[in-house]
Amino acid sequence: MLATIAFKTNFKNLTGNIVDSKGVKVIDFCTEHGGMGMVMFFPIEGEKYFAKVSSDENMDKEYELPEPSTEGGMINIKSNQDAFIIQSYVSHGVASLVLHNGSEIYYCEPVNQGPANQGSTIIRVEGKNLSRGINNVLLMSSTGEILAERLFFVYEKDVVKTDLNFNKDIYGKRDKVTVSATLKDLKGDPVTGEFSVSVLDGNFRYFSQEEDIDSYMLISSELKGKINNPGYYFNNSVPLNERQRAADLLMMVQGWRYYDIPYLYNHHPQVKYGKEFTQSISGLVRTLMGRKTDGFSLIMFAPEIGLSYHNDFIGSIFL
Repeated sequence: MLATIAFKTNFKNLTGNIVDSKGVKVIDFCTEHGGMGMVMFFPIEGEKYFAKVSSDENMDKEYELPEPSTEGGMINIKSNQDAFIIQSYVSHGVASLVLHNGSEIYYCEPVNQGPANQGSTIIRVEGKNLSRGINNVLLMSSTGEILAERLFFVYEKDVVKTDLNFNKDIYGKRDKVTVSATLKDLKGDPVTGEFSVSVLDGNFRYFSQEEDIDSYMLISSELKGKINNPGYYFNNSVPLNERQRAADLLMMVQGWRYYDIPYLYNHHPQVKYGKEFTQSISGLVRTLMGRKTDGFSLIMFAPEIGLSYHNDFIGSIFL
């Protein structure tokens, strides 16, 4: 069975190789982004393996790897254009493959038993059918035991092209600058929506924030531990395939379980507070005596974000 080992180190440049108990080299590896890296090889049950590493500070060390086992379950995920190929199998017993995003379960079906090259279950999931951000795949036994799990990140496909036009080629000091923006989809048709504009000094045009709203909401707040330069994963000046590769490494080394998955799987509860993809307001209107009331119209104002809602002028709330 193919083993995938992801690792993270404090050294930016680390190289090494995996050797067996006889000292025979199996495969080389190195760090890729932010001290993270990955190595894949076919371990033999009963054999012992060691990782020999050398860092940019010339520190040579050797680490014994856990002994390989054919028991349990396996999940392997590969991205294929705009889809994800998920391969899984369980060595024995009954297990299910569950795909979820922390709030919703997208897929839950039994998996095949047997060697990974014979009895594996392979499914293809279109990225457009998944929520943007972190998604989770896990293998769960019939008793609710988690046999394996894997996080993967879904990027939102860029569907808007922006064209900016200025009223002058050269501006003098304190000249008025007029800019017109045209936004179109991939077919060339105009798009509508809510957009924001920011203006910054030209000396900072290549500046990348370490943290922004995207990186915080979709990565930093969802993973355990400190994320090094989370803004990198949303920096459009970096090719998307490089960011996808780095994000996949991050999912493997700092991924964690969101909820009590066995309870979620066995009881199918209603998620009270799921992931927030849009802002919403909800509540309950009662009388001064604490009783529920029917037919009560409510007026809501949120001046800072330009929100207003009303039916009939009976009551009001300022946010």
